[in-house]
Amino acid sequence: MTWRGQATFGAPGSKPLPVNCRWKVTGKRVMFVDPDFLRMGAAFTESAGVIAQRGAQRFRSISVKAGIFGGFPDAESFHQVVAAAHDRHSQSIENHHAALNLLTERATLAATTFLRQDEASASDVDEARSKFDA
Repeated sequence: MTWRGQATFGAPGSKPLPVNCRWKVTGKRVMFVDPDFLRMGAAFTESAGVIAQRGAQRFRSISVKAGIFGGFPDAESFHQVVAAAHDRHSQSIENHHAALNLLTERATLAATTFLRQDEASASDVDEARSKFDA
């Protein structure tokens, strides 16, 4: 069963933050969900993903030029190590972008799914109530 209401959240000793939320009791557990916070978090995460993607593109566009450390064999070996590390870091930033995008999609889907379920449950409760009111 799902209920709507007001709740307050906050760290101990801080001013509570009033939140319009929905809570659901499943077995012995209570789950608090605020779809607006989920969507706000998704928007923030999407923004972070865009920043990560721009950073990856910028980082990838800059490379360590051959010969920068000199023309002797040890310098060339060092250049190869630095170039390989650069490639790994570029890929790591791209992976962060992909993970942030996935998180954005999941948070948006969770908010939408919970709202749909909540609306369907409310509709069922209203229908049942109308049968008793008749």
